Amino acid sequence: MSKPSPQHPELMGGPPLSARVAYEEWQAHVDAGRIGKRPSTTPAQLLRHMRNEEVLLGRAVSVKVHVREDLRGR
Repeated sequence: MSKPSPQHPELMGGPPLSARVAYEEWQAHVDAGRIGKRPSTTPAQLLRHMRNEEVLLGRAVSVKVHVREDLRGR
């Protein structure tokens, strides 16, 4: 049996939420602590992300980043 298409009535959500209802649901998640409570990114994590991007996209030529010596290579 094939999978139903995304437009299938059983897979469709309810009616679209109004902007006010969507905001109130989002605010409830924030108030419950499920959104916006992550710790900020550390310099070592930023360097690792930058390195991953260089590997995937190639080294950026026009951007120079000055990094403390103890953070290099992480």
